[in-house]
Amino acid sequence: MNRSDISRLAALSTLLVIFTSAVVGVLLFIGMSSALREGQMRSAQVELSSALSSFAGRLEGLRRQALALGRTPPVLGLPAAIAGAGGKGSDGSTPEQWRRRLAAIFESYMVTNRDVTQIRYIAVNGDELVRVERRGGKDGQAPRRVAVDALQNKADRYYFTQGMRRSEGDVYMSDIDLNVENGKVQVPFQLTLRAATPVDDRYGRRIGLLVINVDAELLMSRITRVAPKGARLHLTNEKGLYLLRPDEGHALDLLRAAERDARKDFPQLEPLFEASGTQAGTPAETGEVLTFEKGDSMVHAASVALNPSNPGRRLVAVMLTPRAELFHGIWRYRPQVLAMAGGFVLILLGAGAAFMLSRTLSRTMGQLAVAADRLAEGAPAESIDWPDPRIEEVARLNRALRHLADAVRDRETRLTEREAKLRAIMDSAINGIISMDAEGRIESANTAALEMFGYEEGELIGRNINILMPTPDREAHAGYLARYFRTGERRMICIPREETALRRNGEVFPIELAVSEQVRDGQHAFTGIIVDLSDKKRVERMQRDFVSTVSHELRTPLTAIKGSLDLVGSGALGKGPPAWEDMLALARKNSDRLVRLVNDILDLDRISSGRMQYAFSLEPLSDLVESAVAENRPMAEARGVSVTLETRPDPGALVRADRDRILQVLANLLSNAVKVTPEGAAIRVSARRIGGGWRISVTDAGEGVPEGFRDRIFGKFSQSDNADSARRGGSGLGLHISKAIVEAHQGRIGFDSPPGESATFWFELAESGRFQPELGDDLAERAALTAAAPSEPSPPEPSPPDPPQRAPEDAPAASGSAAPGLGRSTPAEPAADAAEPPRAAIGR
Repeated sequence: MNRSDISRLAALSTLLVIFTSAVVGVLLFIGMSSALREGQMRSAQVELSSALSSFAGRLEGLRRQALALGRTPPVLGLPAAIAGAGGKGSDGSTPEQWRRRLAAIFESYMVTNRDVTQIRYIAVNGDELVRVERRGGKDGQAPRRVAVDALQNKADRYYFTQGMRRSEGDVYMSDIDLNVENGKVQVPFQLTLRAATPVDDRYGRRIGLLVINVDAELLMSRITRVAPKGARLHLTNEKGLYLLRPDEGHALDLLRAAERDARKDFPQLEPLFEASGTQAGTPAETGEVLTFEKGDSMVHAASVALNPSNPGRRLVAVMLTPRAELFHGIWRYRPQVLAMAGGFVLILLGAGAAFMLSRTLSRTMGQLAVAADRLAEGAPAESIDWPDPRIEEVARLNRALRHLADAVRDRETRLTEREAKLRAIMDSAINGIISMDAEGRIESANTAALEMFGYEEGELIGRNINILMPTPDREAHAGYLARYFRTGERRMICIPREETALRRNGEVFPIELAVSEQVRDGQHAFTGIIVDLSDKKRVERMQRDFVSTVSHELRTPLTAIKGSLDLVGSGALGKGPPAWEDMLALARKNSDRLVRLVNDILDLDRISSGRMQYAFSLEPLSDLVESAVAENRPMAEARGVSVTLETRPDPGALVRADRDRILQVLANLLSNAVKVTPEGAAIRVSARRIGGGWRISVTDAGEGVPEGFRDRIFGKFSQSDNADSARRGGSGLGLHISKAIVEAHQGRIGFDSPPGESATFWFELAESGRFQPELGDDLAERAALTAAAPSEPSPPEPSPPDPPQRAPEDAPAASGSAAPGLGRSTPAEPAADAAEPPRAAIGR
């Protein structure tokens, strides 16, 4: 073949490649254009169907919410209260109270549902009983209750008539039309959809209608926001009246009964209106999206029923998309198609060079693969035969692999050192540390754990953790792990708690256990930190025994001292010199203080050991409060402070309480208030109902609770750190004991103390009943007999397995409180301490 032939062949090959590339490019462009066109059409159909489904979902949610609101207690209670004797219902609530409750429910619902403009409860005669609306009826404005004198009668409105005809449990969806107030169309115009459900009482009698108004434009925005750029969206009802169109004339169409009709503008949409959408198989019934051309636009249309029980009433959505917008994206791909055709030429030209390059790369990469295999086998980097590639990129890869080998070696060295340090830390830790896998097999244990349980390391590794548990806990542990992996319920993990453990010699001892979880490559592992509580428990027992012994040993000489001082002070031994009187008064005062301190220590011991005794009985709350004020008023007046009882409890209010203990709480609060109240000021005592119980408050005239003292005010021996507190005296146990007493009564205790102002200490008790006049005047006598009788302790409740960790109870906030709230189930009462009656007689 001569040179001319080669030139012609090269030229022919070039032309053939160019022609082939052009043909392929044109075919690709035509195919891509068709595919993109179909894709754009399907995308528009899917988006419109999805928007209508979202609209239908909101309607279904509205139906369920209307039914739920129609079953709330105020809906039934309000008509009963209006019809009841004396304008009250069976529970004593007035119509206004029921209206407030129902309005609060409506307002809460409207806050979370921004498209709701009104909620009304209408009586059977059409009178609105309760109405809550947004100011101006627009989204984002706060809902408010309409005054009773501004309520309207809606008996002539079609949705009231239609809603009252429905059976209970059914919801009537109104037409989307203009809102009417006081017989006139609301201006500015507001498109509204209403959901109305009838309400029957428990005897099946119709008592009212609950109506929810929804801003239809906000509701329809679920459909309008899917329209692509440049598209025009029309919304009509089943009659063809425009509810929404781009020129915003839809409201006037509704007001003037339709100057324009979508049936005339779009005759192709007749299947969506046909027979009111009730015929089976029509697009209106199947939800099919109709697609057709109109002028220079593509039209997509579909409909959705406003109420499944009445498919004839529908919303029809019509979306017009200009062709230029619909197919605009197709022309953007012309350069890419041409570039693809030209790429064929470059592929052919580069094939030869790629073949030569591939041979070189293959040989070099084979050498690198061998080096990587040897590196993976653990061979030192210096002993590997590394290639010397001439291609820069491959040379970089070679250098990176060698650097990786050096980094792996350094990391292995650091990891070995870190493991050695970690092992040293674990072995030097004074607490036991044990790790195990997901099946409970022990993987490691530090020296402290081995010494704690009496095992050698080889005896524990690989054994199940349950060998360290007493027999009753072993089976429960396996069930706990299975339940945790099945449900994810945490009852021990990340929750420190006290447990019992088993030494090798069979000794059962107390521990504190904290378990953490690790997930490694999808496998669960656990690490437990164990503290031996044997010494701590022994010290606690010794402490309790010491406190009890010291307190009881002090009682006998204190009784003798106090009796002797009282005898001398009474003059029975003769009148002493006048100088003795002040000394005797000081001695008696300090002996009384020491008696109170001993009694507080005894109470603290009983609280700590769970032996606090309570003689519960039904007590008139007013008598308790008045008695406490009367008993502590002389002490206050001696310091120049007055005590006033501002508000009293209801005379008939009863609480289940230990009379002496509640009086003790009030005495502590009043005593503290007297200490901080300046001479000439007053202490205010009040009682008010709160929830299902009563709050008794004591307000002083002091300077409030210091900021740094608030979080420990209910702790043991808690006193403010300022010099004034030290001057006033006190053991710092009163509030701690009061907190324990109130909690034993299932109540709450706390304080309110704005900075720099007086403090109010309060506690709450649940009301246990009302005084019944037919019982006569013997209630106090029977209550006294009940209090005098020994309290039969209830059996202790079994502790729930693996309780969650509780936050400290002695850390109130700025407006502090302590103890669980009212309304909880009553726990078992502490067992009575027969040897020690509550509060020894020496201090009473």
